[in-house]
Amino acid sequence: MSTRHLPLIPVLLAVAMMIEVAGSVCLVTGYQARIAAFVMFWYTTAVTVLFHNYWEASEAMAGMQETHFRKNLAIMGGLLMLAYSGPGKWALGRRGSS
Repeated sequence: MSTRHLPLIPVLLAVAMMIEVAGSVCLVTGYQARIAAFVMFWYTTAVTVLFHNYWEASEAMAGMQETHFRKNLAIMGGLLMLAYSGPGKWALGRRGSS
């Protein structure tokens, strides 16, 4: 974060940790998975553009950064699918059908 000259790095790190840990728990358990997937989609979008901008990387680093960029695009697609379709029938907090 310091290499990107971001302000309030300790606060941003705390927010990132909270999103990653709470979002992952929500996705794994299915509890509020749609909301968690949507939040994590936007978080991953910001991280991808800020930290994996291969178009500005040195020639030696561009290939690795492009790989991470494309990997994150795939993750973002999966998060959008989950945000749209929901977690499935085994999710916590799911109401049974009558």
